[in-house]
Amino acid sequence: MVQSGISDKVEMFKETVFGDGGTSPIEFGFINKLTWNADPHTSSGYSTDGSSEAVVLYDGVLAFNGTIHYNPTDGRELESIIGTLTDDTVSSFTIDTANILPSYAALAELGDGTILKLSGIKFGKTVIKISKGAVIDISSDLIIQKIEESTDTLTPQTPVTKPFIDLDSYFSIKSGVNLDLNDFTLNIDRGTIGRRGIEKVTAVGEKRLITNVIEHNQVLTASGTAVADKFILEATFGGASITDYRTEDTMVLSISNNSNTLSLTMSALLTVTSKDTGATDELMTLNFDVLARNISIAGTY
Repeated sequence: MVQSGISDKVEMFKETVFGDGGTSPIEFGFINKLTWNADPHTSSGYSTDGSSEAVVLYDGVLAFNGTIHYNPTDGRELESIIGTLTDDTVSSFTIDTANILPSYAALAELGDGTILKLSGIKFGKTVIKISKGAVIDISSDLIIQKIEESTDTLTPQTPVTKPFIDLDSYFSIKSGVNLDLNDFTLNIDRGTIGRRGIEKVTAVGEKRLITNVIEHNQVLTASGTAVADKFILEATFGGASITDYRTEDTMVLSISNNSNTLSLTMSALLTVTSKDTGATDELMTLNFDVLARNISIAGTY
């Protein structure tokens, strides 16, 4: 049996230690929706007692998963899936890949006004979607250690800046070569899974919960559509003509939002997947895929 809930009010916290619930609320962009699912892995037990009926029902590990959809305001939210945030707390920051991701907590409201505390949240596969003239949309899978009723007061954090809107962004595939993008999607996946081993747990009510979350190797892929350009083809060939071995290019996705800027830098290879051509006066476009080896983020706010 799986139960789901969609929360209308959400307040986010960053944890100091995995599962501690956090103490100070944080701004986390414009949260559109937070969905959680509970699966107790309940099974039926049978016996050779001459009856076709189950003789017992028992639970396994109680697994909590979820998703979050939000619009970023300055990009610092991506610490959740990249890992290490260095913030001067004045106007600029960087984010670099960490082996262990930070954990979060949230207060969330049910329809009847009940407040729930979600603790030990870690972010899994994250999809960043950018389309010309639209707000940047981010969705992430979540692993949640524990959900319980709370008497805490829920006070959603209202962002003080507007969400990023794609009006001034561009994608540089090498020095001095910027693509005219129609859309761009970046996928960041750490293969995050919840784990409960055969181990001693003494706290009452926690014997069925996961005890930690494991992050796997970072996988970075992207795809997009751009106005047809010879440089996209040359990135696929490895030069003006096909080469036996391609070298990685430094690719940068740059976004501006009033006084805020955000740059995502990757060492990557780009490949054209298809070309769209029609007997109209519309622009010819190329669809492309990107496989990246690493990523770093820099921004101002």
